[in-house]
Amino acid sequence: MRTTRDITPTPIKHTHVSGGSLPLGRPSSPEDWWRTVCFATPNLLVSGDLDSSSFAVFSEQLSHLVELGVTDIIDVRAEASDEDLVSRLQANITYHHIATDDDGYARPDAWFESGVTAAVSALSKEGRKVFVHCHMGVNRAPSLTFAIMLALGYSPVESLSAIRTARPIAALIYAPDALAWWHRTSGATAGQANAEQREVADWMRTHPIDTNWVISRIANARSWS
Repeated sequence: MRTTRDITPTPIKHTHVSGGSLPLGRPSSPEDWWRTVCFATPNLLVSGDLDSSSFAVFSEQLSHLVELGVTDIIDVRAEASDEDLVSRLQANITYHHIATDDDGYARPDAWFESGVTAAVSALSKEGRKVFVHCHMGVNRAPSLTFAIMLALGYSPVESLSAIRTARPIAALIYAPDALAWWHRTSGATAGQANAEQREVADWMRTHPIDTNWVISRIANARSWS
């Protein structure tokens, strides 16, 4: 797996979709970002999954994560788990399988609570780094990373900007769910919640991503790999 240290992020190309008034972001070469490890913060990494179709490639990618200092993996895929393989190859890595589907519906509070609790607990210990991944690293993992950053004290827009800058294909469609969960959990006032919800809605509106196009590009690359 590569990291964002290995490639230079390219500007997002915008295109107007038929019948729409808002330009949708089309990051250059989404397939290259699929398994690129991106640093949302120095100790919080996000990406797509490791390539379990090849034992040699998987082992190499996992070793790369260890070299980066990763101590904890949060795998949010409902459709797969690499827990057994990770435990065989890198027994010192703590594996958290906190699964959810990527069906476009609102994510439940319990999912955010479990993922954030695991991440914050790990990051409270010196020298720990957390790697969050789903399959493509487009929606689920970036959205949970957003929730984790909120719990770590980052502001909503600061978190969104950091994730998108690090990972241009992060669509973050579940970020509003994460924010709503955080407001309920943290006891935010109605005024604060409303203001931050507007800020996130404005950010999402002014930083749109053509999610279907990104996913199709990665899926096509996968079919040819």
